[in-house]
Amino acid sequence: MEILRYKRIGFAAFAAILFVFPAYTLFIRRTHPSSPPPDGAAPQPAVISPKPNLIKITPSLSPIEPFQQQRDRLIAIHRPMEPLQPGDWLESHREAGQSFDKYWGTERKPRVDAHRRLLVVPIGDTDIFQLEIMQRAAEYLSANFGLPVEILDVVDVTEFPAEARRETSLGYGEQLLTRYILDHILPPRRSNDALAVLGMTTRDLWPGKGWNFVFGQASLSNRVGVWSLARYGDPSRDEATYRLALERTIKVALHETGHMIGIPHCTAYMCCMNGSNHLGETDRQPIEFCPECQAKIWWACRYDPVARLNRLAELARADGLQDAAEFWDAEAILLQENAATR
Repeated sequence: MEILRYKRIGFAAFAAILFVFPAYTLFIRRTHPSSPPPDGAAPQPAVISPKPNLIKITPSLSPIEPFQQQRDRLIAIHRPMEPLQPGDWLESHREAGQSFDKYWGTERKPRVDAHRRLLVVPIGDTDIFQLEIMQRAAEYLSANFGLPVEILDVVDVTEFPAEARRETSLGYGEQLLTRYILDHILPPRRSNDALAVLGMTTRDLWPGKGWNFVFGQASLSNRVGVWSLARYGDPSRDEATYRLALERTIKVALHETGHMIGIPHCTAYMCCMNGSNHLGETDRQPIEFCPECQAKIWWACRYDPVARLNRLAELARADGLQDAAEFWDAEAILLQENAATR
């Protein structure tokens, strides 16, 4: 990770840099399960409509004090990390976590100053239900990080070398090697303006020797990541299974992309950035980021907190994710109420 030195600048220049937090409205053509796309049709790229969101900066504040204030207002409604259960991530991976202040110490320049969009690469074949989940996950990515998302052409896995594919008896079919995807499939598709290139696949994944599977994996230095839908349930079975598969996919998509902007695993709160060793642990974790990790998004993506929450709540309501929608609404109300009393 590149560490940038902070240079003192006058208030006028500082205010000009931080005053405007652009956000984007992403419209991705949704394909309804009852109306399959024409044979051979590729996923449609996002249509981007810029919509600026403004945030007030008080002259006397330090560069990150507005973010610290917003973060502190959300702490009361977020759950601290719960006691570990057998097999949980932190039981075998000792991690310190990271506060927003420490993050800012190594991320003095917002990531979006250099990289302005996200690219999604479907890997392997999908059915109509899985394709729709991928498209919806792309919309949540745009809403969560305030960036446009473009879905690229599908990658044919039959072209993978034999050492990057294997059959197992785990019950999820053929597995793909994440290291090959991260090193050879995604980097050539990464444009200079892309914050990250993110692979989505319905094939199961394994990261290499000593592992039987992984939900997803990312390379922070190369700005690439991949995740799998294979273990999230069959979305064609019924509405409840579809919704569960969608929620699980959104969680891992947001989690892996969080790594792309330098956010490590969270250890302080129940958070979308918690590590996960198994599906039960993933299901216990929230779809939302904790206050510390949200503040990292606001800074890295120059994203207005309330605009982010409103976009996410709107998507969740449309998808029947009522608990998530209500929580995002509650956060937005809390920030707006505090802003009105200042």
